[in-house]
Amino acid sequence: MKILLVALRYFSDKAKGFKENSFEYNNYYLSLKKLPKTEVIFYPTDKLGELSSGEIRQELLEIIRSERPNVLIFVLNPYFDKEIFREITKSKKLTTIGIIPDDDGGFFDSWRHWAGCFDWVVTYYPPAVKWHKELGERVIGINWAVNPDLYPPKDTEKDIDVSFVGRGSPQRKQLIVRIEKRAGVKISCFGPDWPGGIVSHEKMLDVMSRSRINLNFSGQPLHSFLRPKSLARILIRRPPGATRDAKLMFDFKNVRGNFLTLKNMVRPMARARVFEVPAMRAFLLTGPALYFGEPFTEGKEIVHYRTTGDLILKIKYYLAHKEEREAIAEAGYQRVLRDHTFEAWFRYIFDVIEGRT
Repeated sequence: MKILLVALRYFSDKAKGFKENSFEYNNYYLSLKKLPKTEVIFYPTDKLGELSSGEIRQELLEIIRSERPNVLIFVLNPYFDKEIFREITKSKKLTTIGIIPDDDGGFFDSWRHWAGCFDWVVTYYPPAVKWHKELGERVIGINWAVNPDLYPPKDTEKDIDVSFVGRGSPQRKQLIVRIEKRAGVKISCFGPDWPGGIVSHEKMLDVMSRSRINLNFSGQPLHSFLRPKSLARILIRRPPGATRDAKLMFDFKNVRGNFLTLKNMVRPMARARVFEVPAMRAFLLTGPALYFGEPFTEGKEIVHYRTTGDLILKIKYYLAHKEEREAIAEAGYQRVLRDHTFEAWFRYIFDVIEGRT
């Protein structure tokens, strides 16, 4: 099988001189390459800033003509011209698959406008299965996964009590301060908008390996809806597919969709971190999220908190119970290797498409 993968090649911050392989490259591309009898052609969406939509269209059509791939996989990007993929799908020369990484926040703003652009769409968000089917799309719902080659366990001293790696939103910063005060622990935070700053992949692995507890937050607390900026999202937004510097516009026609997008913030889908931390044989304490099925056994392979008070109690408990914490980390590690690798993820998707499951 020959696959054309259209996805982001690098994750970078030019202002800070930061550049690393993207999530898509590390997890999708490298996992696809491990499949037997599979050749993968990588077309970087990074070209969007260098080439026009017309030039990108010509390059993709030429690759399809000359290489004759059996499958095209596109990790959806709202800044791409969706008509390119609608044209390719209508040609019937190959099977097209659109992977949607953020249906919880992007379906009503962007992805519903892409209906008909692919033979199949893949979503991580359980409620979105129904939404896509209502648009006449063939949809596969599946949980996130991990490339375990990039998240190896490290035998290192656990000298960090609690850590968090992710964006430092105002709500998260307030929550961290509250936890530190009430739990009496120091939480080491890294990522955009934290004093620790953006960290490399290797630094992130080091932090997670050294942490007794790795925190993961999902969605936003309900009280954030009362913030003017959050409420404004119901009436104001950027045009679909517009760049980040585009002017905001009033959007009275899509008030219902904008409200549903905001509502999804308090019932978020799980993200990849839920699988990355256990892959390192590290302990994860994560917030409530929507999954397909039960990817982990609660309290035995992973631990969820339900409220801020519950989170504080569980931080105190698991810091004081080393053996139980380590047993959960080991069980989560074994579950990830058995059920939640991106290699197995792609096998499942191809089995569904070809009617083998």
